[in-house]
Amino acid sequence: MSSGKSKLSGIQKRLLKASTAAFGMRVYAMAINLALHSFLAHQLPPEDYGVLVVAINTLMFVSTLGMGGLNQSILKFVAGNSASSRPADKLMLLKRLGSVWVVATSVVCVGGWLLLSVWIGRWLSLDSTVVALVFACGAALSLEQILAVTLRSLHAMPSASLLDGRTGGGVSKTVMLAACFAMVVLGVGLSSQFCLVLLGLSLLSVTPLGFWLLRRAWRGYVDTATQEPSTGSNAEQLAQDAVTRAEQATSYQAIVHMSGTLLVTQVLVFLITRSDVWLAGGFVSKDDTALYTGVRWLILQTIAPLQILNVAISSSIAQLYAEGRKRELESMLRSSSTFCALVTLPVLAVLAIFNQPILGLIYTDFYKAGGTILVILAIGQAVNCLTGNSGQTLVLSGKIGAVFSVNLLAAILQIVAGWWSIRNHGIYGLAVSTTVVTIVQCIAIWLLARVLSGVWTHPTLFPVRAFKSMK
Repeated sequence: MSSGKSKLSGIQKRLLKASTAAFGMRVYAMAINLALHSFLAHQLPPEDYGVLVVAINTLMFVSTLGMGGLNQSILKFVAGNSASSRPADKLMLLKRLGSVWVVATSVVCVGGWLLLSVWIGRWLSLDSTVVALVFACGAALSLEQILAVTLRSLHAMPSASLLDGRTGGGVSKTVMLAACFAMVVLGVGLSSQFCLVLLGLSLLSVTPLGFWLLRRAWRGYVDTATQEPSTGSNAEQLAQDAVTRAEQATSYQAIVHMSGTLLVTQVLVFLITRSDVWLAGGFVSKDDTALYTGVRWLILQTIAPLQILNVAISSSIAQLYAEGRKRELESMLRSSSTFCALVTLPVLAVLAIFNQPILGLIYTDFYKAGGTILVILAIGQAVNCLTGNSGQTLVLSGKIGAVFSVNLLAAILQIVAGWWSIRNHGIYGLAVSTTVVTIVQCIAIWLLARVLSGVWTHPTLFPVRAFKSMK
């Protein structure tokens, strides 16, 4: 092994390590989540399971608001070039980010519950207890996701993978599945309310683990930073000037401005991808709500490889773009996108071909009627997979305005078209409108990533060559 060419570069090693950790934990989390929902679908009547899925969808929105956009701005500030690499400056930045999160979560969860609980309950047919649990679980989920993204920003990907997940990481999902199984064994009946209680407790149970992992990652970062060689007086002056500029770039005002902008974009993305669940919960019968939400939840699980991609390369996107290394950035994006397509497209094909047997196996025979909906929604997810990680690339390269414009138009189209479709054609019309909006939005963002950020994000026919080109 004397040849230097055979050695992996720093970015290659980080990508391989991050991808391996994220892939393994995400697959485990997906398997546990699938087992959990299958178990709950067999234990709960369809109307109660539909209520649970609508409630989980709502608490995900609450957690998104509670994070205040920090789940993306943390990566930009900490992993990018916005902040000084000195531990003292980085620690001050993390404390500021934490303070902003505390304020945002408190305002959203407490204020939202006091002001909007009655309206939310009436629209989605949720009782007051369920609404209160939604806001409480949303706060707990927000904390777990913030811990995960902070670990990612410090490049502690294996640790972050334990906590990553839109409704909780693999560890908290395992705790919840074990708790639900124990309740059934003990003869305690499950309901949507009780399931939300168990969800909240499972999220809180992993909080000590999250803080311990963060403490360990921080110690590793400090040890690495203190081992860097000292510089001359002139270089030290330049470094001090950079610190001063970083201090201005990471002030509370800068954090709130960037995070707020990112939050608006995330809200729009949520409306595009998940407002159809609310439309089903608000405008059709409970049985139809259960049918649509069950199928919708299953099809969203197929984007797990794309989520793995987002998690694994998020900090590297910010770093490579900030350093002007666009060729390596595109190589990383396209080779990762190829992996995503190779995993996701066959799964989507199997779901589309064997839709009814799969729905009956995972859920119950009642859900076999959603086979056509599953096929329709699979088409949109296939396009989403083939356009790659274009949205996050635009955000982390500073092109937030373009993403906002596309997502705003897509969100309006999704709500208006979805409302008209479900009122006139039921859940099948809603599935068609959701798929059309998904396709239009994905293609628009994909093209903008090329025009504004200068990189393509779709799969490549030569993923190995693209990976080797990274330094």
